[in-house]
Amino acid sequence: MERVAVFVDAGYLFAAGTKELFGEQLKREDVSLNYVAVEEKLRLAAEEHSKLDLLRIYWYDGAYLHPTTQHTELARLSNVKVRLGLINSRGEQKGVDSLIVTDMITLARNRAMDSCMLLTGDEDIRVGCSWPKNMVFGFICWVSSLQRVTNPTFCAKKLMLSTYGNRLI
Repeated sequence: MERVAVFVDAGYLFAAGTKELFGEQLKREDVSLNYVAVEEKLRLAAEEHSKLDLLRIYWYDGAYLHPTTQHTELARLSNVKVRLGLINSRGEQKGVDSLIVTDMITLARNRAMDSCMLLTGDEDIRVGCSWPKNMVFGFICWVSSLQRVTNPTFCAKKLMLSTYGNRLI
C-alpha cells in the first residue's frame, strides 16, 4: 500500500505560524493549537497533494527534560508520532533536524513511505534530506513566506533541487 508521511518541525510551525497570523513571533506559551484540527488539516493536505493515504504525521519538537502537556496530548492522537529533541539553556531546540532526517531515511529505506511532506524552514536540514529525497516518489516541502532564513524561498528552492516528483507548496 502506498503511503505519504508528514514531518513537522513544531518549532518552525509555531515561529512562522504566529508571525503569519499575528504579525509577530509569539512565545509558545501564549499560543494554543487545536491539535485535532491541525492533525486533520495536515492529513487532508498530504493526501490531497500526494494522492496517497496517510502513513503518519511525525511531530518534532524540543523539550527541557520531559514531554509537555501539549506533547502528551498530541501523542494520544492516532495518526501522530511525537519525537522530541532537547531545548538548550538559550531556549533553542537541538537534535530535531537529526531526528527528522533519521526518520525520513529509515522510512524511505524500509519502503514504508512512497511520498513525504516536510513542514520546515530550517536551511540546515537541506543536506540531510538529499538521500531520502531520492528514495521516495514525491517530496513536498511546505515553507512559509516568513522564514527564519534571510531569503524566504532560498531554503525551499535549494531543498527541492534534484528531487524527482517534488513540489513546493
